[in-house]
Amino acid sequence: MARISDAVDIAIEAAEKIRVLNLVTHPSSGWSGLDDPVDVYEGLGALAALADRLQQNTNQLGRYLDGASITALPEHFKIHRTTVSLHLLRQGVRDRRRT
Repeated sequence: MARISDAVDIAIEAAEKIRVLNLVTHPSSGWSGLDDPVDVYEGLGALAALADRLQQNTNQLGRYLDGASITALPEHFKIHRTTVSLHLLRQGVRDRRRT
């Protein structure tokens, strides 16, 4: 089971896997790994589950921020929990890429 301290690493890994998926399913790649329409349906089903789980995760991160001291964020960010979660996730990924 993953530890809470691994959350950022897991999010970065998931983002990288989606980037790779975007590359391998692009027509210029020859539709890598898509040998049959069933493959496409399975992939779409998995992505639908991902989207559902991502919404749950951004809501959970938003609830964390609601309870945390986030005085450094502008007031309009405090109103939109999901926006804040996504903003901080993106910023964290950018910061980690720079190091």
